[in-house]
Amino acid sequence: NTNSNIQISQHALHYAVENHLSPIRLECQPKINDNKKGNEVIKALFSYIEKTFRQKNKSYQHPLGFDYWYINRSGDLICYTKHTELFVYLCETQNYPTELESILITPSRPKHLPPQHSIVLKTVPNYITKEEIEVETKKSFKSIFNLEEMKGSFTDKSRHIRLELKSIDEYNTLLNNKGITINGHLINVFEFLSPPRILICSKCNDPGHIKRNCNFPYEACRRCGQDRTIGEHKECIISCHRCEQNHLATDYKCQFITEYRRSLVYKLKQQPNLLPSNMQMFIPIECREKGIKNNMILRNPSNEMNNSDIQSNSPRFNLSSHDWPTVNKTTNNNNIIPQLNEQNIWKELKIKQDEINIKNEEINRQLQFMQTKYDDYMNKMGSIILIMSQQVKIQNDNIERCYTTMNEVLPILSSTLETFQCLITKPGMFNQQDNNNSFESQNIVKHISQSLVFIKDRSDFLTSNQKVLRSLVEQQNALMAQIAGNFNGSLKEKSTLSEIVDEWNSRTSITQLCEQWKKTPPNSLKQNLLLLLYNVESLNTHVADVDILLSSYNPHICILTGVGA
Repeated sequence: NTNSNIQISQHALHYAVENHLSPIRLECQPKINDNKKGNEVIKALFSYIEKTFRQKNKSYQHPLGFDYWYINRSGDLICYTKHTELFVYLCETQNYPTELESILITPSRPKHLPPQHSIVLKTVPNYITKEEIEVETKKSFKSIFNLEEMKGSFTDKSRHIRLELKSIDEYNTLLNNKGITINGHLINVFEFLSPPRILICSKCNDPGHIKRNCNFPYEACRRCGQDRTIGEHKECIISCHRCEQNHLATDYKCQFITEYRRSLVYKLKQQPNLLPSNMQMFIPIECREKGIKNNMILRNPSNEMNNSDIQSNSPRFNLSSHDWPTVNKTTNNNNIIPQLNEQNIWKELKIKQDEINIKNEEINRQLQFMQTKYDDYMNKMGSIILIMSQQVKIQNDNIERCYTTMNEVLPILSSTLETFQCLITKPGMFNQQDNNNSFESQNIVKHISQSLVFIKDRSDFLTSNQKVLRSLVEQQNALMAQIAGNFNGSLKEKSTLSEIVDEWNSRTSITQLCEQWKKTPPNSLKQNLLLLLYNVESLNTHVADVDILLSSYNPHICILTGVGA
């Protein structure tokens, strides 16, 4: 029987079947005030635990991270995760470092592990103490996190014990054994099923809603029911403000809480589809309907139907019959098991073919992108080579102009020297009294002045050409460096190209080689430097011809031009 006056909201129903893990609290000292520092601490934490966590959880394939975290008003980190492996690992304080990013970390140990790591020892005799159970279980299981007596399970002779294990292997071993011996007494073990959770308001302490939706005029104390913002409420008289009995307002001893819990279970039975398909829920004794069998567990009926239909529709396979086992068939009651026939096979093949086509399109897009990138690269290389060829042409023009200038300057210098020779050898050239000498001297001075102006002009012209050449050489060096940087060859090819660029940048000329030879010749060689410059291409020379050339002349340096490939 349920109280029809109790209203159960959809929020309360969803909260009852939710199976979220409790938050992980990291107390920080000094306190954290900004998210940037929080990010650094979280990253440092996962960097610290990743190696040992992966070793203990080898089947964990997800990246490490919290689903959600925030900084509370106290400056501490509150972290949430939906993965039980990570939650269980972070439940142990020894898995944390003492300091992260100059922040002292003090993790808060949660009260319980998830139901997936909890086992119930049923009907444990009262004469076996909790301490004896701890001693006996720790002999066989090393990963015990918590062991406590379950409230509401006490009778005159026995009670239930909740055992929580960090190791999933030990958890499965204990469940498969279906029991444990304590002081010679066999205790049955069962999977722990959590009961429906009750949504209780933190303002008025009534079930069914949260503080944000509460219309109560003040924040009520759980002990006495008065306004807890007025005075101290640590030693106030315990009296439920609903039934005025000697218990807290949120205690399950409260008759109103019991009635609400019974109504909540009744509503969940009417809407069992709210439960996750992989979840079973324990129904407390006071909420069970009398006279009905198998009323201890609440589960999603769709999952139960799937399991029962698969078992009932699967015929036994006889190996000696040499027949293939039959596939699942559709029954007359419109089962949800699909019929595996030829049409389904072709449908599956079409889906796979569509996936392959999508992959092919993606590969073609990648190839087209790579081809475009390659064409762009080749265009850039062509532009660079064209620019370099133009610069080489300009350099040759500058060199030709310099050569022409030198040819123009040398005759002027020659005539100037002849004039000086005439001045020196002919006495009385600068005698002002002699009119002939005066006229001749004026012509010589005029010629010298014109020569000096012309030489200065040619000197300026050579200087400007030298600057242009230097600028072009620097541009060529930059282009060669760009070619080396964009080159996508092997390491050996890149090394060879780098040597070629360095050799180009060194700009060593034959004249410089000869001067260096004169200054510091090798100790073993006393003769002059012998250089052999030979154009291979124009004379159609082969490798054997070059060998003969080298053996005949024995040059110190042989420069071969036009060698081609």
